[in-house]
Amino acid sequence: MYEGQPDSVSTVLSHENGTVSTLSQTIVSHVSRYDFHFIGSLGSILLNGRTVTLNGEGPGTEFPVGESLREEIHEFATCCLDSKTPDANGESVRHTVAIVEAARLSAARDEVVMVSELG
Repeated sequence: MYEGQPDSVSTVLSHENGTVSTLSQTIVSHVSRYDFHFIGSLGSILLNGRTVTLNGEGPGTEFPVGESLREEIHEFATCCLDSKTPDANGESVRHTVAIVEAARLSAARDEVVMVSELG
């Protein structure tokens, strides 16, 4: 962690189709893992560590976490060796970076920042 860097960030995103989503990130957790919670009008999915839970009904189903990372590394190596463009290339993640920058500017300005402002 860098001095002056926030240790936790939460962002509320309002999409053109009316959907509202939140993105939260923290580095203060003593447990190193990723949790994803998707809530929709027809149900919810919680990905918590190595477990998937549907609609809050448990116990969750275990799934192998390591395989996806192995596949990403394999794709990256193959693209390097074969001079191919990876699926997640700089152009494809540009919108994601714009969302993160809009969130940073919004916090600094204390006002809503439209992703479209960032080009």
